[in-house]
Amino acid sequence: MTRVWLPVHLLAEMAVAADEWAPLEAGGVLAGYWSTKYSEAVVTHLIDAGPGAEHRTNGMTPDADFQESELDRIFAETTGDSRYLGDWHSHPGMGAVPSPTDRRTLRRIALDPDALAPRPLMLILDDAADEWGVIGWQARFGWLRRFGIIHVDAIELIVG
Repeated sequence: MTRVWLPVHLLAEMAVAADEWAPLEAGGVLAGYWSTKYSEAVVTHLIDAGPGAEHRTNGMTPDADFQESELDRIFAETTGDSRYLGDWHSHPGMGAVPSPTDRRTLRRIALDPDALAPRPLMLILDDAADEWGVIGWQARFGWLRRFGIIHVDAIELIVG
């Protein structure tokens, strides 16, 4: 099982954004590094959806230009140590299970050679317990890769 380390202050930032946008979805990008290839990662930075993002009750379209610019800045500031790991978003009132749209997004990212993320992560926040909790997921291809079929597995998320 993949293990992902998430600093508590970054989870707090996600929860603030989720509160701010609820009942609409909030989200953004996870940046960090893989300490063990695709089985252990450390999240070092969050990027929000951006000023041009569209927030909806059943999805969100990020400001891609803003996010790419921020990723470039983080990459430069960390001399290439922190890079794109995946995405995060909220599911107000819907649970933290990946939707069909989430699964399609993970597949698209995994297949995009420019993303450099063949096993992207996705953190989903939900407010089922009257506060924001988070569950993590990771996409991977099995032997059906040639058909574009992915598996979406739960990860071990360590917040600290």
